[in-house]
Amino acid sequence: PTASSSDAAAEVPTGPAARFFGEYLVFRKLINRDQLAEATKLVESKNQRLGDLAVEQGYMTLIQADGLNQKQREVDKPFGELAVEHGLLTQVQLDALLNLQKEKRIRIGEAIQELHLIEDGAVESAFADFKKLHESETPATNDVKGHPLLPKALFGNRLAELLVDSFPKIAMRVTGVQAKVDRGRDVTPNFMWDCSASLMLNHEGSTKVYLSVNEDLADTILRKLFGDDMAESEFAPEFEDAIGEFLTIVAAAVARSMQDEGIAVKMDKSIVETVAPTDGFAFPLSSPEGNGSIIVVHH
Repeated sequence: PTASSSDAAAEVPTGPAARFFGEYLVFRKLINRDQLAEATKLVESKNQRLGDLAVEQGYMTLIQADGLNQKQREVDKPFGELAVEHGLLTQVQLDALLNLQKEKRIRIGEAIQELHLIEDGAVESAFADFKKLHESETPATNDVKGHPLLPKALFGNRLAELLVDSFPKIAMRVTGVQAKVDRGRDVTPNFMWDCSASLMLNHEGSTKVYLSVNEDLADTILRKLFGDDMAESEFAPEFEDAIGEFLTIVAAAVARSMQDEGIAVKMDKSIVETVAPTDGFAFPLSSPEGNGSIIVVHH
């Protein structure tokens, strides 16, 4: 049996089920977790990263691709742009790879249809209901121009704008994790999760940025940053160290973007955090891998 539209309206999804279509289908009981995992595996097999395609097509070696992936942690540029800059791809080769990547790419709904997990009509109907969840979402205010995710007190704060805009892109680029950032609201202790780190960014005052995530997301970030072999060895970094490393990558990209705009920024080293700040704003994070928060405290 499948859920009807009226059933979906009776109970409103929250968290990942409200942000990711695959999770929404599990919420609606149209598929189960094993089926979602099967569809996700198909998506991952077809939605290859540009570096993997470049190696597959013989344009560069695995060592060269890995080197560019490491370089991306230092320079917030697309893989293809870096490859052309370093003479590893021509523009013609890059264009061909981008076209191939686009041709192969599928979404979770298409994967579910391809695997015949549920009827095509049920997928389309559920996706229509899923889109309706976000039709009422509007910017934080209608009378003052500002970023749709920022609370009014942070309007005009370029660092906060870049942080919430850059996080999903960098998370996907560096770890392959799909993450979405929700609107900021006053911070409370509830926004501190299992593993947290923070660092200071100084420009026209100081901004302390926290990244706090649950253990599931921390484990995923650890494995993506350091590899499964390291994550399972006796020398594995602590979750907090992985979170601090990832926060540093995100903050460094934000700092470089601000410097490109002529705004001087100084960034301190990350530290482990266990206590929520008494003021500031929290931006909830949703991901199929786990949940968390970005917290911004500006003085």
